Amino acid sequence: MQNTGSGGSRILAKKRRTDATVKSEVGSRKSEVADPRPPASDLRVSDLAAAIERGTQTLGREVWRNWSRRRPTVFERRWWDDRLLGVAMADESVKVQMFRFVDVLPRLKTHEDVTRHLQEYFDEVQHHLPWAVELVKFGIERVRPNSVISRALAYNARMNSLRMARRFIAGTTVEEVRAAVTHLRQQGFAFTLDLLGEAVISDAEAEAYQRQYLDLLHGLAATANAWPEHPQTDRDENGPIPRVNVSIKLSALVSHFRPIDPEGTHAAVAERLRPLLRAARECHAYLHVDMEQYAFKDLTLDIFQRVLMEDEFRDFSDVGIVIQAYLPDADRDLARLREWAEQRGTS
Repeated sequence: MQNTGSGGSRILAKKRRTDATVKSEVGSRKSEVADPRPPASDLRVSDLAAAIERGTQTLGREVWRNWSRRRPTVFERRWWDDRLLGVAMADESVKVQMFRFVDVLPRLKTHEDVTRHLQEYFDEVQHHLPWAVELVKFGIERVRPNSVISRALAYNARMNSLRMARRFIAGTTVEEVRAAVTHLRQQGFAFTLDLLGEAVISDAEAEAYQRQYLDLLHGLAATANAWPEHPQTDRDENGPIPRVNVSIKLSALVSHFRPIDPEGTHAAVAERLRPLLRAARECHAYLHVDMEQYAFKDLTLDIFQRVLMEDEFRDFSDVGIVIQAYLPDADRDLARLREWAEQRGTS
């Protein structure tokens, strides 16, 4: 969890469309996304590939048309934010320095610290900056850290970083998150929520992580379940889709997630995971297990499968896990999960 200075945590809202996905996700539902392909019984492989390509092109153009209608104009602050992000993302060294600064900013306590870090970070990428940003750098270099201008610079750095972060952060309280996801809902988006923060290093932090997810599930359930039905996001060929979707990291449920101690780690994680599964089922929510660093992958899959094979949860279908499709062993992991789902009876 990421401290915000008031004991709260920031909650990230990721937009989801039911007609397009970015990650490969394996859930316990029979199908997460409706198959756009025509019946394949009378099609050759080449015909099927061509039909899939046509459907993909059609869907892509529709998404682009809809997105183009929503793009901000030059008179909106968001347009300028997008240009700044575009500059930062275009150069790897500038991007790294920007994220380094944003990462360290909450720990900088004085305006002198903020000014010095800005000067140092800009100096390291001075040969990669566009001319407009060079002008900003020229001015920042001449600011004395103990000056009145330094105070104004630090204030603006904090406010602008916070403003841009709010484009991706739903809120720091359940009430703020409720308002944010309701707004997404009105725009036709589905969503998944997860808590932002640093690595959990104590039992107290792990318990707080679990408690905040329990609060989030119960705090959103009544509101979400009262929304009018939206067929595109609320239903597939198997029936209703949960409107609340949360993503959790298993390593954050314990102070020590140790692949070298798989049984001890399994026991500790399972103890905190079970109440979350019960709450998700009670609230008609979807619980998604996120995948983390490669060293945790096999143990994460093992804990996920073992807990969901327990009698209490074996029939719970609104749960899934992320598979990182770019990994060379993704095919093996998908085959493993498919076989497990068949044994579980939810394939």
